Amino acid sequence: MNVDVEFSAICNLKCARCPQRDIVGKIPLGVMEYGLFTDIINEISENGACAIKSCLRGEPFMQPRIFDMIEYAKDKGILDIILTTNATLLDEKMIDDILKSSIAGLAISVDTHHSSSFETKGKEYSEVENHINMLLSKKKLANKNNLWVRIQTNIESNGSRQELISLKETVKKQFPLADMFMVGRLLHFNPDLDPYPDTRENYKDVRCNGIFHRFFITWDGKILPCALDYQERMVLGHVGKDSLSSVWLSSTMMQLREKHLAHEMDEYGICRHCHFRFTPKEKDIFTEDGEEHSKSITGYLLQNNK
Repeated sequence: MNVDVEFSAICNLKCARCPQRDIVGKIPLGVMEYGLFTDIINEISENGACAIKSCLRGEPFMQPRIFDMIEYAKDKGILDIILTTNATLLDEKMIDDILKSSIAGLAISVDTHHSSSFETKGKEYSEVENHINMLLSKKKLANKNNLWVRIQTNIESNGSRQELISLKETVKKQFPLADMFMVGRLLHFNPDLDPYPDTRENYKDVRCNGIFHRFFITWDGKILPCALDYQERMVLGHVGKDSLSSVWLSSTMMQLREKHLAHEMDEYGICRHCHFRFTPKEKDIFTEDGEEHSKSITGYLLQNNK
């Protein structure tokens, strides 16, 4: 079992296409208290969880005790600790802290809307790119092979496959020491719209597998079935009031899994338009070295593992 933890629900950027804009001021947002985090880790480590990942709505490095939390989780036997970040808070000290920490994976988003939002602060995005490359260089010099770094970005939702390939080549040149690259199509995050303009024409409906091996905990302890439930439409329980194991095995979760197996997900608002349930009808693509890869359920996805 994997658990996604919202270390921080707040973000330092205000990207035009981010679902965060639709919930600020409507849903309380903050950073997770250290005591709540240790309670979560204590329980999941006793029940065999092997990985935690930062997810949901915020920037994890807005959490002032992020490195204390990472080490606590590692000391409790959590094997993989993965963070997703916009990297705009990176500086030399944070880079050194990352390399000294037990983070196993770092997914760095370098989308255009991130750079646009960052530059509204009167700064140049090239500063962020330089810090990402500094991290990668120091990682290589330190022979830090137990940390992978993935660079991820998106084209517009109506973009072509050739645009995907072109953008992937661009980010490979920008960040040559990264371990992985991922280019996808930008989603509609509106829970009442399909993820892509051509969803019903060029994608087929498949089952989401996330509800069978993971769940999500917000900064204030709400337990959700999905990382895309930004608006907290389906709260299953609360840490401290409900045990995580009882929520995992609850009748609500079991029914949700049964509905997915029966392809009856439309009964749930958060599932009706979720991109995790769609995969391209065209099954395979070829990377630039001729290697065949399955397409990801997140859309037209190109991935390169060195």
